[in-house]
Amino acid sequence: MKRLLLALSFVVCLPVLAKSVPFNEKMGTAIILRFGYKDDVRGCERDKRAPAFIPISAFYDTDNLYLNSCYSVENTAVVVKDKWGNVMYEADVELLTDKEIVLPLNVGEGNYTLEITYGSICLSGDFEI
Repeated sequence: MKRLLLALSFVVCLPVLAKSVPFNEKMGTAIILRFGYKDDVRGCERDKRAPAFIPISAFYDTDNLYLNSCYSVENTAVVVKDKWGNVMYEADVELLTDKEIVLPLNVGEGNYTLEITYGSICLSGDFEI
């Protein structure tokens, strides 16, 4: 029973512990991305299950959004939406292996959702500035 409680507390506290991580000699905050599929009618739909591997990592600070990918991905749409679903930032980028993409975030304080779409794959994560 003690092991179960210890494991449960670790799982609950893990996102809090991983929130601020060093990133290329800068301090940035990680955006936890969730896997989903793009639907032409509803947009990006988050999947209930977590995949074993998400190839793109995202970090942000007050001025910029940083993206890294484990492999090259062409025609990648990056969209930042506010809590009401309004598009605050939109860009089409090409993610290259081990190349950091820096996108300027010109948004104020608030809650936002990052959506990264390529093909029928949609990665999304929530963050707060």
